[in-house]
This record gives sequence, structure tokens and C-alpha cells, in this order.
Amino acid sequence: MPSGPSPIDGSSSGHYPIQEPNKNVTPFQETHASSSQSFSDFKTFFGEEGYKKFQSILGTMINNRMNIERRKMKEATEKLKNALSGRDE
Repeated sequence: MPSGPSPIDGSSSGHYPIQEPNKNVTPFQETHASSSQSFSDFKTFFGEEGYKKFQSILGTMINNRMNIERRKMKEATEKLKNALSGRDE
């Protein structure tokens, strides 16, 4: 049984009560905390060592993605050079 508010009519039809939005906060502010606050919370929750591991993993992921993009650009450049010189594959 899923947790959360129950349908108004007690069935599983999906008619849920409407929640009033917080009038003091814009929708963007509700869903996007500042990055410095997010990382501060992350550090508090996982500690300094966990934060360093997170940074390391994130850095590796970014480097891997950049290498993939560089390789794609190099392949596309080679195909373009070949096409322009009349050596289509």
C-alpha cells in the first residue's frame, strides 16, 4: 500500500486532496536549493571523508564524459574531412 495522502473518495481512483502551495516561496525556490547549501548539507550528512569521496567520484564521471565527447568530436571531424576530400566511408 503506497504511503501519502489518501484519495478523497477512499477508492484507488487517484482523486487526491489539493495541497495549497507555500505562498512565501516561489516554485523554483521550493525545488532548487542553492548549491552551496546543498553541498553544506551533504558534508554535514556524510562527513568530510564522504564529501571528498563524492568529489572524487564526480570528478571521474565528468572526466569520463568529457573524454567520450572529445572522441565523438574527433570522429565527426575525421568524417567531415573525409567527406570534404571525397573519401566517403
